[in-house]
Amino acid sequence: MSAIIDIIGSRIAGTVILLVIISSIFAANNTNYNVKTLLRLNTTANQVAEVIDMAFLEPIGQNATASDNVIVSANNKEIIVKNVKPDGTIVIKMNTISGNHFLTIHRNGVEEYNTTPFYFESPEIFTFLDKNNTAIVPNSSNYEDIYGVRVDIVLIAPSMGKGDNHNVRYPLTFWRNFKGVYLKDGIEEV
Repeated sequence: MSAIIDIIGSRIAGTVILLVIISSIFAANNTNYNVKTLLRLNTTANQVAEVIDMAFLEPIGQNATASDNVIVSANNKEIIVKNVKPDGTIVIKMNTISGNHFLTIHRNGVEEYNTTPFYFESPEIFTFLDKNNTAIVPNSSNYEDIYGVRVDIVLIAPSMGKGDNHNVRYPLTFWRNFKGVYLKDGIEEV
């Protein structure tokens, strides 16, 4: 009888050890996946920020004169600007489809940039700043008071092993002062 108890006990102990090993392997795989996802989001967030900042926000207001309306429309999900030279309109807009938020950038009606398959946690990424770097709520009467923007990017991707409602998040914030808008106030038209 004691031999049967020893056999049953050793099988139970062996099963417990095997379950611990298997769950450790799953946990290591989940952690590895989530770390790789976070590194991918890091790279992507920096690339998205560089494209938005250097290609589209930095030139805002360049070559404008005091009479030019540079910012056509602005809210926390979208900014529409009019370039003077080269002439054109740029629309930087957050879009939402099936609960997924992504950014598109159009120049003269043609899409030049799209962040899919990478999605944002929130569609509200823009905070507009006045000449003193104080946050302002833009409306049609104060677009000329916008001298910069803070962009809060939080990219998300599904995590592994935490359930359906958990995401890996990577936040990134940057500021851009519109040098061209500062300078246009001092330029007189010829």
